[in-house]
Amino acid sequence: RFKKACANCTCFFYDQIHHIMTTRIKIYFLFISLISSLSAIAQTHQANLAKLAEEKKIIQQLVVVNNEKAQLPIISLTNLNMASVDLDFQFSSVFDSIANKFTKVETLAKSYNNTNITSLNALNDDLKLYNFVILKTSKPFGKELVDFVKEVEKTKQVILVLNGTFNQSSFKTFQSPVIISPTSNSISAACLAQFIFGAIVRDGNPIRLKYTVPEEVGLNINDLDSIVLIVKQAIVAKGA
Repeated sequence: RFKKACANCTCFFYDQIHHIMTTRIKIYFLFISLISSLSAIAQTHQANLAKLAEEKKIIQQLVVVNNEKAQLPIISLTNLNMASVDLDFQFSSVFDSIANKFTKVETLAKSYNNTNITSLNALNDDLKLYNFVILKTSKPFGKELVDFVKEVEKTKQVILVLNGTFNQSSFKTFQSPVIISPTSNSISAACLAQFIFGAIVRDGNPIRLKYTVPEEVGLNINDLDSIVLIVKQAIVAKGA
């Protein structure tokens, strides 16, 4: 009996040591995770501030042509069947992702050549089911594309979204508004989409809520993510 009791005590002792060591290991890894998370949060906060500064510069550089009829921003989204066409526009997926936060915008997945008449004719056929078309390109306008735009805008609402440097006078023959950003990056693409739907404006008040980072309204993402960290710690501690 004595030996059996000693054996039981020894097992209990080892179990307690194992539990203490396991708990300490969990606390150690939680501490490492916490330090890493705080470091990542600090970097995110700085990145958000840099993003806002870049965005402000891009917005000031936006050029809008042919908007005398105030077609931009799009006010009513009722009965719009919209298509977004990529004619060699960089960061097209970013633009379309943001645009779809405001309303359904169908992305035409085919690759179209804006200098090829056959390709543009095929695009015209693909647009038959839509009444509103967003044409995006970073390439110069040749005669083929100019003629295509004039043909499409006869029966549909059209917005031209451009990245790069363009001769603005060449768009005066269009009926449709043109928005140009000299900057080509993901922030610019997002700004263009939000500008079209009135979430970003240079003058007056926005007509829709903007998708942005907490820093724009004076918050620090550290404060928000700290809440998440506290919850994670509580969950881990309860599990221990």
